[in-house]
Amino acid sequence: LGGEPLLDKKLLDVLSKMDDDIKSSTTLIIVTNGSVDLNETMAYLGNFKKINFVISLEGVGQVQEYARYGSDWQYVENNVKQFDRNKNGDLVIVTTLQVTTILGVNDLMRWCKENDIPLSVGIVKNPDYLSPLAIPPHIRNKILKQSNFENLVIKQDYLSDFEPLTSKAIVNTIADSKFEPDLHKKFLRYIELYEKDKNIPRLKNIFPDLYRVDRSHNLV
Repeated sequence: LGGEPLLDKKLLDVLSKMDDDIKSSTTLIIVTNGSVDLNETMAYLGNFKKINFVISLEGVGQVQEYARYGSDWQYVENNVKQFDRNKNGDLVIVTTLQVTTILGVNDLMRWCKENDIPLSVGIVKNPDYLSPLAIPPHIRNKILKQSNFENLVIKQDYLSDFEPLTSKAIVNTIADSKFEPDLHKKFLRYIELYEKDKNIPRLKNIFPDLYRVDRSHNLV
C-alpha cells in the first residue's frame, strides 16, 4: 500500500523468494493502479495461498486518464480484464468519489458490472474543495437521481486507505452535504492549476455541468 508497490523490484524479489511453506499459508493484498501486468506479477511472486489485487481507479476512459495523469486507460482496462481470477488470485476495484470524477461514477459501476468485478466506494473529505461540499446542488441532485448506488457490489475484506461505504452511506453523505460556493471557487482554481501544461482534455469539455452554477450562489 502506498505509491505503486508493483514497481518496487526489491519488494517483489523479497516476496518471490519467501519459503514455500510460508507462501502457502499467506494471503497478499496489494494495492495497485493497474499499470503493471497482473498475470506476470502473479507468476513471479509464486504460489501464495492467495493474492488479492486492489485496483485503484477514478473512472473509465478519459475520466481515469484525466484524474490520474499519465494513466493509459486502454492498457489498464486490458490488464484488469485479462487477469486470471483463479483460486489463488482475485481483484476488486476501489474508487474515491471527488468532484472531478463523480459524474462518471455510473460508467464505472456499469463497467464493473459488465466485467463481474466488485466495486467499493469511498468519498473524498480532504481537500475539502474536492469533497461533496464543493458539488453544486443541481449536480448533487443529478447524481442522487441517476446513480444506482444500491446495485454496488460492496466488498470490504481488503486493504485500502479509506473505509468502504455502504450504498446507504454513500447516498446520505452526498445528500447531506451542504453546498459551499467558496469551495467551488477553490475547486475551479485547483482545476486551472492542475490542467496547466498538461496534454489532457479539459474538464470543462468532459463535464461541462460542473461549470454551470445557479446565479443565486453568485458564481460565474
